[in-house]
Amino acid sequence: MSRSLTAIPLGKAFLNSPIAHRGLHDCNGSFGSGRTENSSAAFEAAITAGYGIEIDIQLSADKVAIVFHDYTLDRLFDINEKVSDLSLNVLKNFRLENGQKILTFDEFLELVSGRVPVLVELKDQSGFLDDSSSDIEDVVAESLRKYSGPIAIMSFNPNSVWLFGQRLPNIPRGLVTEDFKKCDWPALNVSKLEELRRIKGLQLVAASFISHKHSDLVSKYVARLPSNINILSWTVRNNKELELALNRSDNITFEGFRPPQRIAS
Repeated sequence: MSRSLTAIPLGKAFLNSPIAHRGLHDCNGSFGSGRTENSSAAFEAAITAGYGIEIDIQLSADKVAIVFHDYTLDRLFDINEKVSDLSLNVLKNFRLENGQKILTFDEFLELVSGRVPVLVELKDQSGFLDDSSSDIEDVVAESLRKYSGPIAIMSFNPNSVWLFGQRLPNIPRGLVTEDFKKCDWPALNVSKLEELRRIKGLQLVAASFISHKHSDLVSKYVARLPSNINILSWTVRNNKELELALNRSDNITFEGFRPPQRIAS
């Protein structure tokens, strides 16, 4: 039986300091320190710098939550395999560019140990942002039952956020949102895209925040959000984008540069 959800406010920790996208990594070589995205080195660097951390979670073939953004291994490993088709043991054989292993969600939580706020995106497992059954909400909730640090859950898929809320209702929940153009989401029909664009899942999941594409913060649907909904913005990559984003949002997710360590008072 489903429970009625109540919005859990996003703590001040998520609003005071910028949030490092996949850790403080050097994907473009600008920092030259071997901090590959989603590596322990990138996460430790973010913690040392005083930033929050944003990560993506998906499941291995044997239903282990891993910290990895892409659905395939092509970009980082030049291997044409889907993450969800490979077991954890196989995935652990791969080395990131800096020589470190892919982390499980449990390993990541142990590394962070509550030192900075963590924003977790549950990667949609169907590709259609629908209500297809998935184990990701169960697996992530189980990992978080004993975690005491500041953490929040979000997804492009409102149903995934709702399912997670049924399992751990006291963790802040939010939606990842954008302008949802057909060219970016070819698998979705027009009515689904419009539903997502209008942020209609906000009440369903009892969200306390959205994380919105920074270039679309002028959206009328963002402007119409209730005043108690915090607005985060993704992914900011320079100081000009930072200035524009903070005119319309409470905090940023960033990469490729180092913003000030404090955003809001």
